[in-house]
Amino acid sequence: MGNDGGSIPLRSELVKLKGAPQKVAETATANNEHAWKYCALSRAALSEPLASDALGRLYNKESIIRYILDNDAFGDVSHEIPHIKKMKDVVELKTSKSQDKFICEVTRRDMNGSSKFVYLTTCGHVFAAEALHTIETHECLICSKPYASIDIITLNPNESDRELLQTRLEGLEAAGLTHSGAPAKKEKKRKAGAIEDSKDRKSQRKTIAMPSTTKEQGPRSAVLNSLLHKTDDRIAPDGFMTRGTSSRVG
Repeated sequence: MGNDGGSIPLRSELVKLKGAPQKVAETATANNEHAWKYCALSRAALSEPLASDALGRLYNKESIIRYILDNDAFGDVSHEIPHIKKMKDVVELKTSKSQDKFICEVTRRDMNGSSKFVYLTTCGHVFAAEALHTIETHECLICSKPYASIDIITLNPNESDRELLQTRLEGLEAAGLTHSGAPAKKEKKRKAGAIEDSKDRKSQRKTIAMPSTTKEQGPRSAVLNSLLHKTDDRIAPDGFMTRGTSSRVG
């Protein structure tokens, strides 16, 4: 009899129980590595130019173009990305490479899943999350373009980060905006109102980049500001969120 009064487990059962968690971990690691090496749509090796959607998946830009022209180009895989309907639903990434490996231009870390990586929807530049966490600024470390916390997208996110990105996506859709910040639908211009329409679109982009400085609180800016307050946290490299003192600087 066993120590608990029950039957003695067979050796094969012990080996099976001991090896199961390890097998799951190995599978998860393999899937994670695959996500950093291959296009989530075509399954081809990632090659510049890269693009990413609102949920942080990595794609070859060429694959996205093919998909938009023909939704059935990649078979059943296409059904996994119903939120991508046009090029404005993705952001072209500005990446850096060293010896054929994608890296963070600031920290020089490899973009391979060993460290958390993010990109900015305002400009497309990619960084190791620790770069944005360490250097307190709300301007891109490379091009100096302003951004807000809502513009920081985690690449190949874990479950908790994925939920935040899904919430962000739903908020943008409710505001009539795409992942890139552009209007979801292009409004027809009238000659008399062409200038005003142009100003409205610029105002929408500013609302995303600098939400706390926008005085007017229309339906779209109100939704975005509400979403920003929920997710306006600095992204730490370990995956946890740390509360910032303000949503914008300057």
